[in-house]
Amino acid sequence: MRALGWAMRHRFLVAALAVVVVGSTVPFYKILRQEYLPTNIDESEFEMSVMAPEGTTLASMGEVLKKIEEDVRPMPGVKHIMTIVGTGYLQAVSNGRAFVRIEDVENRVFSPSRFLSKLLEGKPGEAFQGVYSQRDVMAAIRAKMKAYPDLRVRVSNAASLNQGSAPVDIDFIIRGPDLNELNRYSEQLRLAALEIPGLLDVDTTLRMTKPELRVAIDRERAADLGVDAADIASSLRLMIGGDDEVSRFRDDKLAEDYDVEIRLTGTDRNSVNTVSKLYVPSTKVGLVRLDNVV
Repeated sequence: MRALGWAMRHRFLVAALAVVVVGSTVPFYKILRQEYLPTNIDESEFEMSVMAPEGTTLASMGEVLKKIEEDVRPMPGVKHIMTIVGTGYLQAVSNGRAFVRIEDVENRVFSPSRFLSKLLEGKPGEAFQGVYSQRDVMAAIRAKMKAYPDLRVRVSNAASLNQGSAPVDIDFIIRGPDLNELNRYSEQLRLAALEIPGLLDVDTTLRMTKPELRVAIDRERAADLGVDAADIASSLRLMIGGDDEVSRFRDDKLAEDYDVEIRLTGTDRNSVNTVSKLYVPSTKVGLVRLDNVV
C-alpha cells in the first residue's frame, strides 16, 4: 500500500519510467542473440554421429565405436558415454551414434551461486578453477577424432525438435538429374567449406562409395550352354541376397514353426572368387559354373 501510495503521488515519474522500460526493449532486442531453436547451448550433454565407409560390417563398426569410447571416456569432464550401431532412417550398420554426458554445468563454470558456495566453504579461489564449457569438451573430442581419417564424425547438441531436416545450422540442398555430377559438386563444396574458419562438422548426405559387383552375362556362351539369364539372376539373388523362406521347420517340442532361410556366409558372399564358382542350371549339361557364362 505504501508503494502504491508513492506511485500515485508521483504519477508522471512512474509513467516516464514505464515509457523508458518499454522503449528499452527495442535496442535490447537488437543486441541479444536470437534463435528459434538454440543449438549451441550448454546442456551438459551432446551427441556424436559416426559414419564409416559403406560396406563396413556390424562387427567392424562395433570395434570402431568401442575404440572411440576408450578415447572419449577418460577425457576431462566426461561422466558417461553410450554408443549405438545402426542408426538413422535406413539403420545402416556403417552408421553409429554416441551420447556423451559431462559434468553438471554448475560444477564447471563460474557463477554467483558457485562463488557463494565456495565462499561459505572458505575457498573462494576454487570458484575460478577448473572452469570449462561444453564447447571446450566438444572441441577436444573433434581434435581427438582427427586420428580417424576414414570416419566422418559430427559432434553437436542433441536435437530438441525433429523438423524432418538435417540437424545442422547451415544446410545446402543441391538438385540435378546426374548423381555423379551431384556427388562431384557436393564434394567440392564440402572441401571448400573445410577451409572456412568457424565451420565445423562439414559433411554431405550423398554416398557413392558403397561396394558393388556388377555381373555381365556372356549371352552367346550362355545360349550355347543352355543357361538362362533368369536362372543366373535367381541364383545370385538366392546366394547373395538370401531367401526369406525356402521351407518351414516344425519344432514339435515347442509346437512352433520356423522359416528356414538360405544364404552364403558373410565371408563367401563378399568374395568374388567364391561367387564366381557358384553353379547355375543348364538345359544341356546339368550344372555350369558361373564364371563360364559371366
